[in-house]
Amino acid sequence: MEKKFFYCRASIIFDQQIDFLKKPLDYEDNIKYRNKIFWMSVGYLKLEEKQSFLINNKEIIYFVKKINESFLKIELGMRKILEKIVPLDNDFHKELDLTYPHISVYIEKETQIIYFEENPEIVSFSSSVKYVQEIINYKLKDDAYKLFILPMSHTPNFWSHIQNNNLLINEVAFTLLAPNFLGASGKAKDIAKQLHQNNNAEKFTIRLVSDTGLIIREDFSSYVDYTSEGAGTWSIKATNRNNKRKVTYKQKEKVKKTNVKIIEEEDKIIMEIKITELLKKGMNHE
Repeated sequence: MEKKFFYCRASIIFDQQIDFLKKPLDYEDNIKYRNKIFWMSVGYLKLEEKQSFLINNKEIIYFVKKINESFLKIELGMRKILEKIVPLDNDFHKELDLTYPHISVYIEKETQIIYFEENPEIVSFSSSVKYVQEIINYKLKDDAYKLFILPMSHTPNFWSHIQNNNLLINEVAFTLLAPNFLGASGKAKDIAKQLHQNNNAEKFTIRLVSDTGLIIREDFSSYVDYTSEGAGTWSIKATNRNNKRKVTYKQKEKVKKTNVKIIEEEDKIIMEIKITELLKKGMNHE
C-alpha cells in the first residue's frame, strides 16, 4: 500500500526584543543552533501518551512517538461519530460508535521538513498543518519564539504561469516569513532579515500590481526560491488573453508530495523505520 505525503517546512521566529540564550542577532545563519531550537520546540510534545487538544471547539487527538534521533511521528486523529447497525433480540438497532481516524505526520530534525499524510477523508491538508502548528505553539506560549509551518512548492510552477503567453499578469504577491531559518540566500533573505531586526516583523507581503500587465524578470528568483523552500507563499492573478477570464494561482496548489510504501504485514516499529528510510531519500518527488 502506498501513501502520499505533502512536504512542509517549519521555521522558528523569535521575539527580536529578547536575546534568546545570549545568541547574536544573526542567529538565523547558525544552522546548528537553528536545528537545536527547532528540535527542542517539537520536543515539548509528550511522547507515548495520547493527548487531547481543542481547536475552534473541535477535538483533536494526537499521539507522538520518537522513531530515532532524527524523526518524530505524530498520529493526528479527528473525532468522528459513526452510526452502525448491530443485532439485538432477533432484530437490529442503531448504535453510535466514537472513533478517532488519524493521519501520520513525520517531523525531520535536520531539514526541518514535516511530512503530512494526504487523506482528505479524515482531514484536509491545510487543516492538518494548522492543527500541528497550533498544538506546538500552544506548548511554546511562554517562550520567546513561535513555529510556522508552510508548504514547500515547485519553483518551476511559478515561472510556468509567468512565462505563459496566454496570460496577462495583473498581480504577483510574495508573503515572506522573517527572518529566514532555512538557509536560502539572496535579496529576499536580506530584506526579511532587515525588516525583522528593525521593525520586529514576523512576516510581510510584497505586492506588484498592473492593469496593463506586469513584467517579472529573473531578479525576482530569490523571492521565488525563498517561498518554495517553505519560508513564505506566492500568488498570481492574471487575465486569460483569449477569453478575458480572471484566474488566480497560489503556491499551496503546487505543494510537493512524495510516495511512501508501507509494508503492513511487518512489525509496527520495523514498518516505521522503513518509512523513515524512504522519507530520508525523498523518493518519487512529484
